[in-house]
Amino acid sequence: LLFNCAATPGENADNIAANELPGVFGYVRAYFGVVEPQKRKTLHMHMLVQLLGFAHPQDLLRDDVLPDIFRRVWWFVASICFRSTEAFAHFLHHPAAMAALREAPLLPLTTKQRGMIGESRVHESVKAQLLGRGLTALPDVTDRGKKMSFFPSSMHANASIDAGTWASRFVGEVAVATRKSGNHVCRPDVCHKGRIGRRGFCRMYFWHWARCVSAKNEPVARMTHGHELCERWNGTGEPPVRCSPPFVGAPALEVTHPFHFKMTPSMLLGPTCNHDLNCFLRLPKVSSDVGSCDEVVNAMLDAMGDHEYYSASYASKTEPQMEGLLHTLIDGMRRKEVEIRELREAGRDFTPHDIARSILHRLIACTNRRMHKGFPEMLTYLLQKPMEYTSHKFYPVPIHPLIRKVFACV
Repeated sequence: LLFNCAATPGENADNIAANELPGVFGYVRAYFGVVEPQKRKTLHMHMLVQLLGFAHPQDLLRDDVLPDIFRRVWWFVASICFRSTEAFAHFLHHPAAMAALREAPLLPLTTKQRGMIGESRVHESVKAQLLGRGLTALPDVTDRGKKMSFFPSSMHANASIDAGTWASRFVGEVAVATRKSGNHVCRPDVCHKGRIGRRGFCRMYFWHWARCVSAKNEPVARMTHGHELCERWNGTGEPPVRCSPPFVGAPALEVTHPFHFKMTPSMLLGPTCNHDLNCFLRLPKVSSDVGSCDEVVNAMLDAMGDHEYYSASYASKTEPQMEGLLHTLIDGMRRKEVEIRELREAGRDFTPHDIARSILHRLIACTNRRMHKGFPEMLTYLLQKPMEYTSHKFYPVPIHPLIRKVFACV
């Protein structure tokens, strides 16, 4: 419904998933999503959404209109993905939107976050949020106790409300939802894994490279917690682009809080969830005198290929806890048999029903501990829901036996 596109492969005769009218992200060419059972027994989906626009980055470079195309692409990204609540209120282009946000509390910084970035950057974040809202002092808040709603508002179905009422209402809802689920607080068991996590920095890329002065009074670059703050682009000059890792080439959207998530307003205004949207397209720093077009294309292809591989790899991902499941069940069974035998020797009587029920409970407990299977995944299986959602059918490519042998040798 949100994408306004075909729900099953081959539904549209033109082989394009999009229907006549665009969805929240525009016209969808194709999509592919893989459901990942997580260790905390919930389901999580990684989805690639391909939009209509161009088939290859080389298409962006034709006709010598690269700067104009990049400017339009930048504004498109800024219209569907937001790094600050203030940017969303500004995007609605109605004074009631920003007026409603001025009466809402700022996105706070926790004690842990303050310790990670220091009081100087905390002050910069507060100042940036006030600047984004057009304020000079902290707002006199009126909705501090307002709670996040997990269901769509009745105003969605009301076609008679005016733009000002709509903007005011939904900016307030987005602000509340962002304070509830959009302020990233690093968890060691989630964020501090892998090569980057072992260095103490967030695996979800809530960090940036900052220019500092060393003890020898020399300029150096240093990894710093949280995102780099960025002012709102006024539309003049070249589109601002991130020039340092980990987001090289990404559109430099407005950032007023170091730990603000990638906000997708449509996901906060529908059946509410905190799903975020990341655009894989990267925009190299360009001007009217573009240098090597090949370098531009290669950089964009590398960035999109890396992220595409990351998302698609979940199709074959298996949890390590499933290894040795049979041994886990056998061990649990044997321990239960020993326990029943010892209780019988102690004089306790067991009926066949008691034995069967006790063994079944033990097997379920072993499976649950080893496989981390939860109710959502079991319900999905019983209702025959798919673990992949795709707009197109995929077929295996036949490989000649000789080529297969070569791969086997390698």
